[in-house]
Amino acid sequence: MARKKTPTTPPQPTRERVTQALRSGDFMLALSLARQMYENSRTLEHLTILKDTLVGAATHFAERNMVIEFNRTMDQADRLDPDDPAWAGERACLLARGGRLSDALIRADESVRPRVLGHAADRALRMVSKEFLPDELHVGFDAIVLAFLHHERGEEAAARAALEPIGLKSPFLEWKLLLRGLLAHAAGDDARAAENFARLEALRLPQRLAAPFRVAVDPAWRATLSDEFANRLRAQHEKLNTAQIVDRLREIARQLGPNKPLAPVFRAAESLVPQLKQKAPQLIPRLANCLYHAILHQGQPDDLPRYRKVFGNPPDDPHFYKLQAMIGEHIPDRDMTHIHWKKYDEWLATNPPGWSAALLARARSTVWLQMGVNADLALDEDFEDPEEMLFGLFGPPPRKKKKKPIDPPALECYRRAAELAPDWPDTTCDLFAALIEEERFEEAEAAAKRLLALRPDSIETLTALGEMYMDTGRAEEAAEIFLRASALNPLDKELRRKSAYGVMAHARSFLIQLKASDIAPLLDRHRELLQDLLPAARDVLASVAAMKLGKPEEAANLRERALAVPTMRLAAAYRNLVDSQLAKLKPAEKKAADALFAAELGKRLPLPVEVSLLIVAFDSYENECVTYRGQAAHEKKILAQVNHSALAEAPEEECELLGGVLQSRIEWKLLKKFTDTCLRRFPGNPVLLFLRADAGLSTQERVYAVERRLRLAKQLAEKSSVPRFRDLLPRIEQMLEDVAMPMPGMFDSFFGGRR
Repeated sequence: MARKKTPTTPPQPTRERVTQALRSGDFMLALSLARQMYENSRTLEHLTILKDTLVGAATHFAERNMVIEFNRTMDQADRLDPDDPAWAGERACLLARGGRLSDALIRADESVRPRVLGHAADRALRMVSKEFLPDELHVGFDAIVLAFLHHERGEEAAARAALEPIGLKSPFLEWKLLLRGLLAHAAGDDARAAENFARLEALRLPQRLAAPFRVAVDPAWRATLSDEFANRLRAQHEKLNTAQIVDRLREIARQLGPNKPLAPVFRAAESLVPQLKQKAPQLIPRLANCLYHAILHQGQPDDLPRYRKVFGNPPDDPHFYKLQAMIGEHIPDRDMTHIHWKKYDEWLATNPPGWSAALLARARSTVWLQMGVNADLALDEDFEDPEEMLFGLFGPPPRKKKKKPIDPPALECYRRAAELAPDWPDTTCDLFAALIEEERFEEAEAAAKRLLALRPDSIETLTALGEMYMDTGRAEEAAEIFLRASALNPLDKELRRKSAYGVMAHARSFLIQLKASDIAPLLDRHRELLQDLLPAARDVLASVAAMKLGKPEEAANLRERALAVPTMRLAAAYRNLVDSQLAKLKPAEKKAADALFAAELGKRLPLPVEVSLLIVAFDSYENECVTYRGQAAHEKKILAQVNHSALAEAPEEECELLGGVLQSRIEWKLLKKFTDTCLRRFPGNPVLLFLRADAGLSTQERVYAVERRLRLAKQLAEKSSVPRFRDLLPRIEQMLEDVAMPMPGMFDSFFGGRR
């Protein structure tokens, strides 16, 4: 009978085995071996080995954000030698490295606190987050981040200035020394760089970051290192030392810009790419992408072969169809744009490698969406040559041939985009708008419902469908859709407003159908929404319904409550008049409603805000597709109140509001007269000046007068601290671009130099 083999005795843990495990990165094994050594023989040497291993493991886990492993290691460290103050300080520093600063500060006395805060600062900058730092350290953190940003951009003076707030006792002093050393190294001052690097603490992160640079500038320190470690640092320095590459990239950047040829740029890139392949290959695609888009803004046809020679074919646009389509949009040349987008789609249809099926479908849908936009613009654009506009000053311009419509047209492009990405709201919304434009309402509704079957939470589609229902007089369906959209985003004020108007339109449809008894339950069901947004309109409608049902006292109370809503007296009286007519009340009751409206108009000068709400009330009936006898006469009577309100003592905000309402209604002549009156009271109001300029531009006033008002409005808005005036600046700038006068010298001579 064979004798059993004696089990092999496992090797005993030794310092060498612990060191080997640490070097290989197996920290769990290193901890196990060190702990076993200490348990076998509790000597001071073994205790020191275990502590050093715990420090190494905890540091490794902290730097890699391995939270669970870090916390387990710290639990072991806390149970080891708890009475040793030096070890307590070391544990506090480790906790700071791991982001547990509050726990670290509890364990740290005054002598250890600076070290703890230093390690906390290191972690904050490594994570680029100051969330766990105390408030008093935020200034130092921000200063270091800003200084490094300036250094990255080559703004060395600004970087030094940003370091000024960092004092000698700051936890961020090490980072200040690091950056000062890097600045000196970049400037070629190796002695000063070595001096700053030598002052760094050995156990802090900045010293480790500086080591590859220090090995190149500090021979004395390099001599103290092992050959293996020094060689590793030299290799890191060679990889990091890209000063020449950075300078050449900056030189390329300086040559980019409008009206600059790209030929020198491609020559510089051609000589730089081989160096990038060796030292920074990840930058080549980024440089190629920059020059790809530079061709769009400043390129010539010859730049396409230059690009291909340096970088090869762009993987996502090997034939430059996409780039040429974007150039066509930029010029603009709509026919060229359409041709190249179509060719790009045909290339995508070949299933190029690297594209998933879903990504290809979305990409092709985007292309067809762009083609739809291009076809729309082709219909709207004025293709007149500026030279022909100049000839128009002295005689009729040459006759032009009518342009052929672009093929395929916008509607077909949007339809194709929606087919390729049926679950993408953007495509369906554009197709929906195109179908609405051509009054193909049934097709539009079907397209919207197809998307909603896939994406029932598409607020954009729900909103568009609700607006179509409202515009076509389908009030009940509009209200249902708007309420559904509003439930998806209860904080959207515009959706809530549309929902309220939809409910009111639905309730008014009952009034028109002579179903007055159905109105009160519907209004009660949405009481909170209507009370918040349309309390007066709700009470007026409920009042007329009560009158129709033979409840005059209830009707009177509701009517009085509506008239008492601030600034709503005119709108409420007008709604009462119209709703009484729609409900086909008795002649005496309709006559009383007419008299009430006339009485409210005659009480006093109306305020601009009252007239604004009155116009909104009038427009709401048109938006609901509601017509009634005398509607045109009411519009004239209502608009006549505009100039009366300009004479009322009202704040300028109310004048701005009414001016905006007139602008949205395209009442240019009325807006011009109203703003002229208001500007006599408020000559320094940029909103009124902007509205007056828009009215002048739309009524073909002389351009120099419009521009003068716009420039004054811009000047006043820039000087003002009022938010609504400051918010107006982009619109002023846009209008100034629209009215920029060509050939200013010639026009100045025509108008006597007046601007």
